[in-house]
Amino acid sequence: MFLGIEYYNSYMFLVSVMDKSSRVVQLSQYTLEGLFYLLDHSNLRVVAFNLDFNLSFNTSLSNRALKSLSKNLAEYFEFRTVQREDRKSFRSIVYTDVEEFFKRIIRKELQPMNTPEGVEQRLYNIPKTGIKLNRNLLSKNRDILQRQIKAIILSYTAYSYYTNNYEILEEEDSFYIIPKYKYIPLKERVSPENSLLK
Repeated sequence: MFLGIEYYNSYMFLVSVMDKSSRVVQLSQYTLEGLFYLLDHSNLRVVAFNLDFNLSFNTSLSNRALKSLSKNLAEYFEFRTVQREDRKSFRSIVYTDVEEFFKRIIRKELQPMNTPEGVEQRLYNIPKTGIKLNRNLLSKNRDILQRQIKAIILSYTAYSYYTNNYEILEEEDSFYIIPKYKYIPLKERVSPENSLLK
């Protein structure tokens, strides 16, 4: 199982769980305690976080919260932050830039995420990556939906790292990974049981 964790507020995280067939099996909000319970009672191998590389780690509340959470995962659950030339550990933490991934798969002007057009543009393109998503899992609240979209790509990033389908991008004195994009034709992504994935 592969986990994407998106910062929601000081008390909550939005979490996407993906299985080994790239199916989103859960989209939920968790407190820190609930998230720890999930990690303690599941076989999660890779966790992915989205960092805003345009903001200073010291001034971005979400960056600070996610960095603190990654330290907790290392201390309590033996996760290791991936280094450039690391071998995979039993439990790994990876960082990514969700918007960079969307720029690569959409390949035209990316609408702002905080607009209805931006949300729909991203949702429309998610199934083209091979991610299996039942839209009934998605919130009607636009703010939560935006964070769910990010969490979905984060869980896909964790999955892509585990399956060696990623590339490394450098960012000043740090690096992050981006899933490699391969277009999945419609006939290969839609089946009777996945009719909600269109």
